[in-house]
Amino acid sequence: MYRDGKVRAVVYSVGTADPGVSRAASDRLGRRYVAIRFDDLAAAFREGVRAFWKDVHADPARKARIDAAMKKWFALFPTDEAFQAMIEHEARKGTA
Repeated sequence: MYRDGKVRAVVYSVGTADPGVSRAASDRLGRRYVAIRFDDLAAAFREGVRAFWKDVHADPARKARIDAAMKKWFALFPTDEAFQAMIEHEARKGTA
C-alpha cells in the first residue's frame, strides 16, 4: 500500500472531540490524514474480538486448532473461562 501511495497518517480524537475538525484541517492543508475517534476504534476492536471468539466456539475443529496454537503463546487464563467471562459481562450490559 505504501508503494501505491494509499497509506495515510492517522489522527486520533478522544472523548467528545469531533474528528471532523481534524478531517477539515487535513483537507485544508492538503494532507492525507484519516481522523478516527479512539473510542470508536476501541469499540470496533472489542466487537471484532468478541465475534471472532463466538465463531471459534461454534466450530469445534477450528476451536481445537486455535487452542493448540494458543498454548504456544498464552497461559494462566483458559480460553473457555475468558469466553464465558466475556459472555457474562456482555449479558450484564444487555448486549449479548
